[in-house]
Amino acid sequence: MSKRFRLSLLLLGCILGCGLRGWAASATVSPTALPELVRVLEEKSLLPVLSSSDDALLLQKFLSLLGIPAVPLPLSIAAVEHSPICLPGDAGEVYLRLADFRQLDQEGWDKCLKVLPKEKWRGVILDLRGSKGFQESVAEFYQQQLLSLALPIMILIDGETAGAPELLAANLRQRGNALLLGQKSTGIRGAGQEISLATGMRFRCPAATAGEFAGPVVPDVELSDSDAYQRLPYVSPLSDPWCRHAAGTLTMILTLAE
Repeated sequence: MSKRFRLSLLLLGCILGCGLRGWAASATVSPTALPELVRVLEEKSLLPVLSSSDDALLLQKFLSLLGIPAVPLPLSIAAVEHSPICLPGDAGEVYLRLADFRQLDQEGWDKCLKVLPKEKWRGVILDLRGSKGFQESVAEFYQQQLLSLALPIMILIDGETAGAPELLAANLRQRGNALLLGQKSTGIRGAGQEISLATGMRFRCPAATAGEFAGPVVPDVELSDSDAYQRLPYVSPLSDPWCRHAAGTLTMILTLAE
């Protein structure tokens, strides 16, 4: 990527930042005007011709600078995480990894539940770090399933948690016995809306609710960034510091409840 390209985006950020920074928070321009904003920027030749994945990530950071959450499409989700992952803990907790919210994997969910006997579950560690997808029906299904367990849930989220998983985390906290740990999410919260550039590059951005962006989901307990985290099914949750923190918090809650 050329220095000129990077400089053009930097200058564009400086020019537009004063007028658009915090746009979502102040709602001086309706969030529904996002597609119109992109169209105007392209007409004014303020957006460079973008095509590569590196360009998409750079533009994503630029939009973030303006307070506009954006996720490049199509989504890239590891094949090992297309289905739910369920692993046992040491104190009766269950580690549940839900990464793909593009469509419901009913068969994968059923297999996941058969891994462990429900009667021995004492709590759930729900890992939504890096989880993406924009089918709200998937979030609604998992919400019903998890609420039916009537167990305390420790939910892990981070800055890459985007779309339907954000909705699931927020709703479980509001309607269930759930505590959120980690870092604030992307800020799309649900299906959002799709933005297309003239080059064919696509992004998913937040949609308006009552004329405003919902904003990111903020955790109850903030945790430092975990570089050691690996999204692989054969890695024990106990090897990850966030999971150990969640397990310790769950144990404390269960002990105080006795």
